[in-house]
Amino acid sequence: MMESAEAVQMLDPALVQPAPAISRTGEVRSGRREGVRLALGATVITRLLVWAAAMATIAIYGENTVAWHILDPEGVTPAMHSGVFNAFLAPGARWDSAWYLLIASHGYFNPASTNFFPLYPLLVGLGDRLFDSPILVGIAISFTSAVAALTLLYRLALLDLDKQAARMTVLLVSVFPASLFLSAVYPTSLFLMLSVAAVYAARRDQWAVAGLCGGLASAARSNGILLFGLLGLLYLYGPRGAQLPQRTGAWWRPRFPIERDIAWLALVPAGLAAYLGYLLAAHGAPLAPFHAAGADWGHSFGGPFASVVKALGEVPGDLRAVIGRTSTPIGPGDPISWQSRDLIDVGFAAIAVAALALAWRRVPRVYWIFAIVQLAQITSFPTKTEPLIGLPRYLLPIFPLFMGAGAYLAERRSAARITLMASTGLLVLFSALWGYWALVP
Repeated sequence: MMESAEAVQMLDPALVQPAPAISRTGEVRSGRREGVRLALGATVITRLLVWAAAMATIAIYGENTVAWHILDPEGVTPAMHSGVFNAFLAPGARWDSAWYLLIASHGYFNPASTNFFPLYPLLVGLGDRLFDSPILVGIAISFTSAVAALTLLYRLALLDLDKQAARMTVLLVSVFPASLFLSAVYPTSLFLMLSVAAVYAARRDQWAVAGLCGGLASAARSNGILLFGLLGLLYLYGPRGAQLPQRTGAWWRPRFPIERDIAWLALVPAGLAAYLGYLLAAHGAPLAPFHAAGADWGHSFGGPFASVVKALGEVPGDLRAVIGRTSTPIGPGDPISWQSRDLIDVGFAAIAVAALALAWRRVPRVYWIFAIVQLAQITSFPTKTEPLIGLPRYLLPIFPLFMGAGAYLAERRSAARITLMASTGLLVLFSALWGYWALVP
């Protein structure tokens, strides 16, 4: 298996040799080519790490068959009749992958399944009709979306940051411990790509593209609807396009005139409306996803940041349980307990807060506001067993956090090297747990 330090050097040679200074215009133009190379290289190398760690774990420890049969009772995650091929594809299909694969094959088959938004399983289902292998199709969609997302993120970052900071932004996303989901049968990379594409198009005054990507994002994940607010702020206040603001005055007054092209932003909520409309027509239950979140998945609305407050309140008890070895296993054979997961989640919440602080004054103000709103939304629905469940994965699409941290670390080589190595090490660890069917933070 590739060592973390070697992987970091392969991912970012510029940490060893500084890039020559060029003009901002030159950075944007060269970024179109360099962004593809950087995104493809970062995705391939980190996916090799993910796959190597997961397959090594399977080879050494096997798989948690109890968790496997509980989480995949229909047996949809083994893709082939060959054990060797199934082991090779295993890092791409775990946990919620089974839900997406079942929806791709059978549609929404019970109320709980409506919690999973339709765009990703729809694409998997369409691809399955052509290639007759839903897992391979899902992995291909996720991998391709990851490369596209990182390419667009690099170009977007170059609009406000220098080349070193833009490169660091891409690397931080690619080695983020939860980035293993970027190549799994999950909609994470698809949602990230659509979100960044919508914002990048808005920055270039391509409002039809921005609205379309935003609408697709809101059909891929429930919080995609939040892009409506970000795109609206960009339209009214910027930064956007090459034109200068035409209005001045009170801070709350729009800096750009409202024209007909603002109508394209209506496509963002249209993505969510289309899904709810389908559920109304097909099942007579347009609000099924929101009911399922509580009734079937144990989420309850507690208000913005309620999950953080609850998790912090449980820290003393979690520490006592972990130190005293009285913690509760997640399930039979799972190496991680609920209490240790809570502590890991709190650690990622602290990282998010630190990244948010670094983003202040380093990214456009509307990005910073968007990051706050996104953090508030993903921490508003705690569960009884784990207040911040899924937090590391939900942080991935909040690109302003990575841009802020990237701009900060680009100026501090030692800190950047340590951060990339530590993050890569955790990515390898999480991937190993993922291969075993452990519940990854």
